[in-house]
Amino acid sequence: MRFLKNHFGDGMPRGRDAASAGADSPEAPSGARDDARLDIALGGAGMGLWETDFRSDTTRWFNRDWCETRGLDPCEGHDHARRWSDCIHPEDREPAAACLSAHLLGTDDAYHAEYRLRDRGGGWQWVVEHGQVVERASDGTPLRMVGVCREIGARKQVEEALRLSEFRYRSVASMTPGYIFEYRFLPDGGIRQLWVSDGVQAVYGVTQEEINRLGTRDSFIDPEWLPVVREHRAALARGEPRSGELRVHTATGQTKWLHASAVPVRDPQTGAVTGVLGSCFDITESKVAEIALHESRTTLLTVAESSADVLALFDRERKCVFLNRPIAGLTPERWLGAPVESFAPPEDRARVHEIFERVINTGAPHDFEQVFKDSRHRLRCLEMRVRAVQSGERMLGAVVNITEVTEQRAQRDTLRTQARILETMREGVVLVDAEHLTVRLTNPTFDRLFGYRSGELIGHSVEPLISMPGPHRKRFERLLREQAGAAGGVPPVEFECVRRDGSRFVASCVISPLSMGGTDHWLGVLNDVTERKRLERGIIEVASREQQRIGSDLHDGLGQELTGIALMLRGVVAQLNKEKSGARLDVEDIIGLVNNAIETTRTLARGLSPVSADRGGLLAALRALAARASERYGVQVVFRDGTTAPLSVSDTCATHLYRIAQEALTNVVRHSLASEVTISLATAGDELQLRIDDNGRGFSGPPQESGAGLGLKMMHYRARMLGGDLVLETSAEGGASVRCTCPLES
Repeated sequence: MRFLKNHFGDGMPRGRDAASAGADSPEAPSGARDDARLDIALGGAGMGLWETDFRSDTTRWFNRDWCETRGLDPCEGHDHARRWSDCIHPEDREPAAACLSAHLLGTDDAYHAEYRLRDRGGGWQWVVEHGQVVERASDGTPLRMVGVCREIGARKQVEEALRLSEFRYRSVASMTPGYIFEYRFLPDGGIRQLWVSDGVQAVYGVTQEEINRLGTRDSFIDPEWLPVVREHRAALARGEPRSGELRVHTATGQTKWLHASAVPVRDPQTGAVTGVLGSCFDITESKVAEIALHESRTTLLTVAESSADVLALFDRERKCVFLNRPIAGLTPERWLGAPVESFAPPEDRARVHEIFERVINTGAPHDFEQVFKDSRHRLRCLEMRVRAVQSGERMLGAVVNITEVTEQRAQRDTLRTQARILETMREGVVLVDAEHLTVRLTNPTFDRLFGYRSGELIGHSVEPLISMPGPHRKRFERLLREQAGAAGGVPPVEFECVRRDGSRFVASCVISPLSMGGTDHWLGVLNDVTERKRLERGIIEVASREQQRIGSDLHDGLGQELTGIALMLRGVVAQLNKEKSGARLDVEDIIGLVNNAIETTRTLARGLSPVSADRGGLLAALRALAARASERYGVQVVFRDGTTAPLSVSDTCATHLYRIAQEALTNVVRHSLASEVTISLATAGDELQLRIDDNGRGFSGPPQESGAGLGLKMMHYRARMLGGDLVLETSAEGGASVRCTCPLES
């Protein structure tokens, strides 16, 4: 080796004999003393020192007894290399030769090889050899080499034991569910992974090398659990063992539950914690089952606690073991252990005992009702359902479901009473599916009105029972849509109905929206108003004719007579002027009074008969109404004609429309504070529409016929007489809008 060359130079010791001769004597030369010291050093170190001369192909040992004491052939002399190589174990021969060749060629700075040598007894001994060329030719050819050889059998045994221990450790780790890990704490508080078993791939879906490339295993831990892991890691650093559960997300996106256990690793000399050794295994399946069981228990308890019913569980000895809510002012805890009979009133305890025993012994369910009076002497009814609780063939007890049915019984009685009322009502009642217009319920009066047997109409459409012209049906459907959400439902409507035999009658119907089972329905109550309508029409016609007669009498009779008087008085005034009489002024005053009486008579005549075909009909009457209102009330009233010529309506229809406009205009002047009013009459297809719109303050709330004054009720009544409808609303501009729509043929 180089240090040997530096120490001995070219004067290397020449052999054991030279070293031993007088090594310790004062007279011994300094070289001999050096050889003696080297021999002692080599012996103490257990090394053999050799030198090879490549020029003569000879090798010699400086302490030949090193080989002798170990039973090895020193192979001194010529052909050393071949003979020594023959003693090397066949498995080690080639690696050792490669190491020597690399050094001789100058590739490696020194020669180092470990191999087994055969001793004289045929056994094998492990040695390690270190050497170095100490002299080379100018072309680099090695000339001389020095080396040492040391027996390492004990070390190899320890290494083999360690290897076997490592093998067993890794084998156990590979057979252990999950993986085993070991890491070291770093001075900066971090950790460095020392080793992890292959089971980590089954847990995280990637190898440890891929985990190292991605970061650390911490990157797979659920963020919610990272603080827990760090707290456990800090406890391990303090020397406290830790175990627990954590949730991770694998490289494939799976969520897994792991159970980890770890213990601190201490320095054997200082006792300081240097690292951690632990194991981690997958508990996802059991954890999911545990969570599912917990959720199931929580759900069952939540259902039991939120149930309106009382749920009680009794064991075979009839003792209460579970109760979900207080009874008789006592908490569930107070009832635990109480016998089932104590849950019943004294007079019913024997029956409850008998029923419970029957269920326990036979497993057959039993339902019954319990009626009693509470502390306030109110009659109450409980529905009891008793069911056996079994595990296989083993009877564990019984569960009792107690439902308060006092209100339900009262409701059933109310429903029976209401059904009886429906059966005895003089009005016809029908329940119709709003989407398909299918009859769902009728009362006997409704069936009789239409000539059907009781219940025969259920399931059939209601449309064949109603006769409405196209425009009237459209208005009716629009009215249903517009008024469905209004308070009080749809205003009363009148329409013609068709009986089974084809005969017809007029019905007044009140319709209310109703929701049943999430489905919209219409509830209609009908009255046959045929005779009433006939009488009303007759009365109106008589009144109209009488008004026309009185108006005509006033206009043609009294009006003409007053006109004649006025003319005669004007003749008297002319005569008095000639006579220069002072009575002329009095007569002229009388003429003014007579003219006022004539105008009043004409106004009365127009009021009693405002619409007349002789005076231009409805259009002229509405135009005159607008002009008079503007003049009288100081409000700008405009009439707009949107009709198609010629407009042909009956005097009765025209009078009704005029009165509606007149009443609406009066209400505008009285209540709306409007400065502009528009009266419009227009035709649209088979419909005639009258509108009165103003720029006033509108309605303060939804106008209702039921709470209105006589004028508003008469407006609705006149609209129904026309077979139409009246709508009062606040316009988008804020003013009031009155709209009457009726069929033209009315």
